[in-house]
Amino acid sequence: MALFDDLKQIQNKKQKDYWEKLSEKDKKGFNTYMLNRFFSMNSDYIDVINYIQKYNLNLEREVSYKLFMDLIPKNSIFLKYLKPKKEKEYNKKLINYFCDCFEINEFEAGEYIDIMKLTDDGKTEIKEILEMYACDEKEIKKIMEEL
Repeated sequence: MALFDDLKQIQNKKQKDYWEKLSEKDKKGFNTYMLNRFFSMNSDYIDVINYIQKYNLNLEREVSYKLFMDLIPKNSIFLKYLKPKKEKEYNKKLINYFCDCFEINEFEAGEYIDIMKLTDDGKTEIKEILEMYACDEKEIKKIMEEL
């Protein structure tokens, strides 16, 4: 809960001696990186956080805390944390076919598939790649349904 306590303190500025009252363990747990991430979720703070993040990651924790206290206005707002989307797992054979066909790595193959499956022409091309690698119709149908 220390991260959320730090967020609340910086936003609400309730205790003047908050940093001094923290235990050594809590001071070591002060996470500048995560505070940057949470505050950047608010469009009003993006410019400020973008500007200071290149400096405050190298500062001592107390100095970073004071910087946040000075630059973030007193305002109790909800900071929604946006999680990255979970990447879709594709059929391993399909990934391998794309790697062989385009001479790319598995990550890039997944990106190719992500883009190609968005259009009918792309889906047709995926099907052609499967046919090129001598997949039978049953396997092609199964892989295409998984997209």
